[in-house]
Amino acid sequence: MRSSHAGIVASETTAKFDKRSVNADLTTRVRGERGKVGAHSLKWQHAPGGVLTIKEPLRYQASRYTAGMDQAMNRVRFIAPRRSGTLFIDQVVLNTEIRPDHPTPDRQAPFVQPEIVEADNRHWLDLMRFDDDLAAASFPPAEGLGDLAGIRAALLKSATVAADVTAAGLAKAKEQVDELGVPARASDAPVGPGSYINGYQSAILPAEIRADVMTLASAVALRAYGTRMRAIAAASAKARSAGAAASAEFDELYLRMYAHLEDQGFAKGSAQGTIHHIGYQYREAADSFLVVQPLLAEAGLWRRAMDNLAWFVGLGRLTHDFSDPAEYGGIIDVQNTLLKPMAICAVGAETDDEKCRLLAALTRFTERSLRTSGRWSCDADDVTVTLAGDTTRVAVTCRDGASRDLTMTAIG
Repeated sequence: MRSSHAGIVASETTAKFDKRSVNADLTTRVRGERGKVGAHSLKWQHAPGGVLTIKEPLRYQASRYTAGMDQAMNRVRFIAPRRSGTLFIDQVVLNTEIRPDHPTPDRQAPFVQPEIVEADNRHWLDLMRFDDDLAAASFPPAEGLGDLAGIRAALLKSATVAADVTAAGLAKAKEQVDELGVPARASDAPVGPGSYINGYQSAILPAEIRADVMTLASAVALRAYGTRMRAIAAASAKARSAGAAASAEFDELYLRMYAHLEDQGFAKGSAQGTIHHIGYQYREAADSFLVVQPLLAEAGLWRRAMDNLAWFVGLGRLTHDFSDPAEYGGIIDVQNTLLKPMAICAVGAETDDEKCRLLAALTRFTERSLRTSGRWSCDADDVTVTLAGDTTRVAVTCRDGASRDLTMTAIG
């Protein structure tokens, strides 16, 4: 089957929909208000239940059948909600092969890959089910409050990097943020499309156009973006603490980056087609949230940031008791990349009681997840997790006196 990515033909200055490919009323116009790939998208002002159809010739070509690689379609129908409104549509790809372990259901397209619970990549992709599990969860009370302040302080120390808050440091930070294609902010929203933040979403594009699309979109890697967010967060926090003159400008740089990240689809309920290996790419952004908690709270964004983080780390997985062996699938990825972000979610909860319940649930999850080894296992009496940069050290003490130290170093 040959690929055909019809629909939008775009450059940085022009964009159009091929009229032969679009069946819609006159409420569709190409506009520069929004854009994911390039500077334009199709703005559809729809009536309740309106239908927009985009189609292309099937262009069938006989080829040897390969299991899982036979998906193809020559048209897409967008059916609007039962209310009037506006949708922006960008980068429609038809007639293309897609790896079966990439498509991700989310709140926009919940019907995608209904068999995801059985997929090898479930630990990355089953975010909607994890979110449902979290909503239905009632975590048992923890035994006492513990050292909440100490746990938060350890996480904050691990998340904070060095920062230069001098005038020269501010000038360099502004240059670095601009280089990432972060648009200015007005009324808490980005002004213009900005760069395409790519956390492997490009994997669902046909290989023959992938590089060109990423060039057109001025793509930046999600991990590089998050790393810069963490650096700006550290500068913002340090400048605030020192009462530096540049404090407000570092704050604005961070809020610009946060607004653009959400605008690009890294927000609760969205998976953007695929979200695989999100743990290796989102953890620096997660660190930044904790570092600038006061700033996000002042801007009315703290709870949103925690909701976004809970969505992408699949916090609802803490309800799993590992009675189903399938829950061990990808557990090394989870241990390696998601334990710390889940701990940030826990200390970011609204009340001390919720924080303790979540931390206790995370402890139980960690204990159970460590019982996957066929060579060594024990009835854990104590589990201590130590965070040091990109390394997670887990010390396990068993009730029979045996012990084991496990060290996991981030990769990717």
